Amino acid sequence: MRSLLLIAALCFSLPGMAQSAYHVSPYGTAGNAGTSWGDAVTLHAALSAAADGDTIRIAKGNYHTANASGAWQVAKSVTIIGGYDETEDAAGKPSENPSATILYGNRIPDGNGKTTRVMSIIGTADRIIRVTVENLTMTGGNGTYDVYASGRGGGLYNRYSETVLRGVVISGNTASDDGSNDAFGGGICNEMAVLTITGNSVIRNNIASAGGVGSAFGGGISNSGRLAVDGNTRIENNTASVGTGAGSGGGIFSSGETAKLFVSHSVIIGNKAVDNPSDDQEASGGGIDNTAGAYAELAVGTVVKDNIATTGLGTGFGGGVSNTFASTLLFFAGLVTSNAAISNLSNTAEARGGGIYNDNLSTLEWEDLTAFIHSNTATAGSGTSTGTDIYSKYAYNVFFPVVEHITSDREIRTHAVKNGGTFWFTLKTDSDYKDQTQLVLANDRPLTPSDSMGDEMYQYTLTITEDVVFYIAFKSIITLPDIPLMPGFTLTPDPGEYITRSDDTFTFSLQKEKKYKGIEPVVRIGETLLLPSGIEGDTIYRYSLLAEEDADIQITTNRHVVVLSDPPQGLSLTTDQPLVYATANNTFAFTLNVTEDQFKHILPTVLVNGISTMPTGKNDGSYRYILDIRGYTDVQIEFKHHSVTVPYSPMSVTMNRVPGRYDIQSDSAFNFTLTVTDSKLADIAPFVAVNGSPLLFSDKQGGFIYLYSLKTTEDVLIRIEADYYAVTFAAPPESVAAVTPEPGEYLAFIGTDFTFTLNPKEQYLDACLEVVAGNDTIYPVRDSNGGFTMSLSGLRKDISVTAFLFYKVVIHPSIFIDMDILPGEHKVVPGSDFIFKLKPYEQYTNIVPTVVVNGNIWQLLPVESDGWYTISLPATKDTDIQIQLLPEASLFPANAVKIYSHGGNLVIESAVGEIPVTVTTLTGRVKARQKVAGTKSIALPAGIYIVRAGVETRKITVR
Repeated sequence: MRSLLLIAALCFSLPGMAQSAYHVSPYGTAGNAGTSWGDAVTLHAALSAAADGDTIRIAKGNYHTANASGAWQVAKSVTIIGGYDETEDAAGKPSENPSATILYGNRIPDGNGKTTRVMSIIGTADRIIRVTVENLTMTGGNGTYDVYASGRGGGLYNRYSETVLRGVVISGNTASDDGSNDAFGGGICNEMAVLTITGNSVIRNNIASAGGVGSAFGGGISNSGRLAVDGNTRIENNTASVGTGAGSGGGIFSSGETAKLFVSHSVIIGNKAVDNPSDDQEASGGGIDNTAGAYAELAVGTVVKDNIATTGLGTGFGGGVSNTFASTLLFFAGLVTSNAAISNLSNTAEARGGGIYNDNLSTLEWEDLTAFIHSNTATAGSGTSTGTDIYSKYAYNVFFPVVEHITSDREIRTHAVKNGGTFWFTLKTDSDYKDQTQLVLANDRPLTPSDSMGDEMYQYTLTITEDVVFYIAFKSIITLPDIPLMPGFTLTPDPGEYITRSDDTFTFSLQKEKKYKGIEPVVRIGETLLLPSGIEGDTIYRYSLLAEEDADIQITTNRHVVVLSDPPQGLSLTTDQPLVYATANNTFAFTLNVTEDQFKHILPTVLVNGISTMPTGKNDGSYRYILDIRGYTDVQIEFKHHSVTVPYSPMSVTMNRVPGRYDIQSDSAFNFTLTVTDSKLADIAPFVAVNGSPLLFSDKQGGFIYLYSLKTTEDVLIRIEADYYAVTFAAPPESVAAVTPEPGEYLAFIGTDFTFTLNPKEQYLDACLEVVAGNDTIYPVRDSNGGFTMSLSGLRKDISVTAFLFYKVVIHPSIFIDMDILPGEHKVVPGSDFIFKLKPYEQYTNIVPTVVVNGNIWQLLPVESDGWYTISLPATKDTDIQIQLLPEASLFPANAVKIYSHGGNLVIESAVGEIPVTVTTLTGRVKARQKVAGTKSIALPAGIYIVRAGVETRKITVR
């Protein structure tokens, strides 16, 4: 939410206060009453006599401070108005402008004493006064020797007051000419007060420090209270320091956490923080220095222009505005332009922020669409320059260039854009150039339009995360071809598309190896021949073309070239000439000869420009090729083959291949057939491995013949196994609806898998499956259909397989309960009953145990004569049983604490959050103490333990 707080007492009409008017003229006397122009008094007399709510009317003329009284002191809530020509009636407004009534701080009439401040408006901390000053000029003041607040406010010192300056000119004043002390506010010093400057007021040509080494703060205004500047006010040509000290805030210096500055509809122009070519001290804020936790708002109509941080030799920060040391600057609207941090050609020091300097401790915000920062200069010297418009982690500079034959809605200048902000602009091509394509580069990277607006107008947007320089012109796309089929030629630059300005000259070159003498490049653009612009040493051909439009360049040679690769081992060529020139449309023939008899059946591989080519004739290992040459031709010759080693067949299997080595052309198929001769092994395929990896048969004939095929991409060793094993698959329990294969004995070759499927009956689809295969116990995972499919891999011996379904029953007894079974997990066959007995310890036989089954209380059978209770549960699902022995047993809901033994570990389950757990032996020795949330397994030696988990206590046996 933007707000511009303008605390302005535009008119004082205070109930209960006097409403008298005092008339002041250069000829008035202290003894008059001042009730009319004819009875006018002096200004000192009027200020002394006036009460709260009175008005002092000052006639045109010059007024000088006196030796005895010094600066004019305002200590009441009054209104002071100048510019009267002494003809106005009691209610009339002044006839003259502010220059008609001039208040001087010097004592020219008497010629004695030192110059003082022009006016001091001072209330007290417990009595704030309200003062309005209108239509007059304050000049010639010097705050150096004032008794109160010396060195502060040459024209006006304002404290403990809500003051309004309307139509007031404050010019030609000095805060201090004592070079050893700091100076604050050449024109005005506002401390612990509220000051509003409005109504075409002017603060100009004031100096905070007129010389010496003291620091200067606020050439025009120094503020540590609330300062509002609006109503076409001008703050111009003020200087903080003309001496050799540091300068801050040529126009305005606003400092401290109580300092609030609000500017709107006003101009801050031509001010300097330091104006001394030989001053080597630091300068900050040529226009405004907002520092030390201060707050400032620049709103609509604000112009900060032509200000300079320093004309000297020191560092310069913020030609227009400096915002530092945890301060806040909100720039909602207005313009910051043509400012400079350093304006001295001889300066070699660092400059930061020609427009705005914002350090890393401070906050800077501004509106992209209403606040503009451009055309500022960091330094005119030779030192380090950072941030032409803004030095800040919040902002970057964007340069927008001159564009010929393209119009834009953006000004040609450097723009300041906040980090992450969007910079947008539109470009429209002039009507005479509508056949051209716009080229936009942002830091040499192409930028495409975000929107087409018709009539050759395009909008562009770019998110700013760095300084950006735009380049805008018409573009042409020059395409250089790939020339892999031109041996010995090198293209510079590389093949590809090149975007260039349509009025630029595009150049490229071709360089050939010397051995290709006689071959010349032929370059065309469409049907037009492009001749070299220069030839160097008969090997380098240079070309250039004016990129007026898109151009697709084609490159060929004046002769066709045939390049033969060297023949690989095992082949010979009829010619040893690796490079052959061929004229257009000729044929080229060659013969390949296989040099070893064992490979004569293998066909060489010939690739012509990457395409496989078959021979035109062959004869006992010789292969003839005739090529039709229509361009550059690259001939690659390969002779790839692999060996396939076939073993002897094992017993019970025969093979259609003779054992031994076979040489096969690479990538061709090697086929063989295996026939099983043992009738017991019908429909059981032998195990075949190729280089250690299983090879499945590709086809099957009947129950005994298997066809195999493999692609030879490497040397191959085939292994065949025909030893078999027996799998005895036991009949499953009645809870199983179907099993595949049926129970019985099955034979299979060693190395193969045995796979079976088991489907529970519908009422037992949630039961678990246990499979005992030899010495292994396996718990398969149920598939999406509720069944179980399992493969026993790599079997090499006889094995028995038994499978049964079960439900898990987990018992958690009280430590004071005996049972005829162990606590913990039990497996129960579906459809059967799970029966066990329990009995309280002897001292608790009068208490009936509470049994909770899956969260529900279970009705106990009557106690037997020996004190035992019998529990009988049907096995229809997984079951959790909690047994408690308390006079008033609390139920164990589904989310209660569970304590049980499993797999040699103590298991704690808590669904109610984190609980403390203590585990002790029966003798009281602590074995574990920790906090548990969720499920936790605790490894313990076998034995009986007392477990306390939260409010639960259990006796648990760990096995």
